[in-house]
Amino acid sequence: MATSEEREAVMEDILSSLNVLRRNSWGASAPAKPLDPDWDYEAIVIHNTGHGHIDTMKKIQSFDFSDRGWDDISYHYGITSSGSIMEGRQIIYKGADVKNQNTGKIGVVCIGDFDGGVRGWLSGHGTGGDPITAAMQAAIKRLTVKLRLVFPTMEYFGGHIEYGDTADCPGSHMLPVVASLRKEFGLATPIKRSGL
Repeated sequence: MATSEEREAVMEDILSSLNVLRRNSWGASAPAKPLDPDWDYEAIVIHNTGHGHIDTMKKIQSFDFSDRGWDDISYHYGITSSGSIMEGRQIIYKGADVKNQNTGKIGVVCIGDFDGGVRGWLSGHGTGGDPITAAMQAAIKRLTVKLRLVFPTMEYFGGHIEYGDTADCPGSHMLPVVASLRKEFGLATPIKRSGL
């Protein structure tokens, strides 16, 4: 079992080695109350910000505070179309991104709407959604490679919908990218659990 000092050192190593933009760079507020610790991660969950024009980490955190009543931004990392990786909820704390099954899961939100069809069009993203850029995919790869190095317990990689309790996240266009990356990483498809 890693001590709190060892966990903080690993967190710092992840941030430094990947040039992650830290919470203060995007104006993060402090958590509303102390967060639950987590470690020995076994899964990575890929999300998208979806249809609501929530296109910055600060907007995600504000939404999580005001609309969801959560204690901090729900995701551990955010990735932009330009390939920047941003620190969300610190990795030493349990995320809040998969209903009733957050223990052992690292939440990664890709900023954009990657869903096709009418909902994307109605929200101003066109019928194809936002583009999934090569830079974004490369950032997902860099982050996943590093997380697998520091968490040898990592076993699963999937889109939010593959874990359950969502209709479309990370979007119909992102899900095939997630499946391709999962195969490339040699990780398993998540076990879907709904209604927990």
